[in-house]
Amino acid sequence: MRPIFLKYIRDICPQVYYRSADPLPRLAKSVSDYRKLVPSMDFGARYKPTGNITMGEDVGFPDVKSCQSATRAFLQLVTKDGYAAHSFWCWDNAPKEAFDILAQVPVPPLIA
Repeated sequence: MRPIFLKYIRDICPQVYYRSADPLPRLAKSVSDYRKLVPSMDFGARYKPTGNITMGEDVGFPDVKSCQSATRAFLQLVTKDGYAAHSFWCWDNAPKEAFDILAQVPVPPLIA
């Protein structure tokens, strides 16, 4: 059964919860779960995963190196899989090193 709210929202931006340097298993689960809920022709345009860059709170990384590795891996995965967009959550608890990585990512032009 498809949750009714999905027909009212354009973008699906689920937080992908991972604490290891490899976000692939959790991202793959999120993709698999949402593919069951969204018509396949809409999935690529609507699914926009939200990765983790936090060092605090309830899903923090154990150390900065793990956060850096996971950030790079998440960026590689979303680029490889061609998602229309992505984001990160818990910016207020992110280490400076995560921002250094994000500063190196080219920003695509806006499409009106």
